[in-house]
Amino acid sequence: MSTPKPNLRIRLDLATVREREGVTQQQLAVSAGLSIGTVSSIERGETDPKLSTLFRIARGLGVPIRDLIVVETRGSGPRSAS
Repeated sequence: MSTPKPNLRIRLDLATVREREGVTQQQLAVSAGLSIGTVSSIERGETDPKLSTLFRIARGLGVPIRDLIVVETRGSGPRSAS
């Protein structure tokens, strides 16, 4: 008999972290070596970035990658990925 697994949802919280750090999309794009269109698309949830892109973004913001990721389960609020 298997145990049911919770319904997990993983999302990025890039805009919140970027704004908290006082960085514009343009500044992040330059520091991460990405286009501003890519940063904007990721923030709007239109693009699922590769892990290597997430590392570039985290490095560009000077934060651990786990700060960008939020894990939610059905019936619960968001929690950080740490």
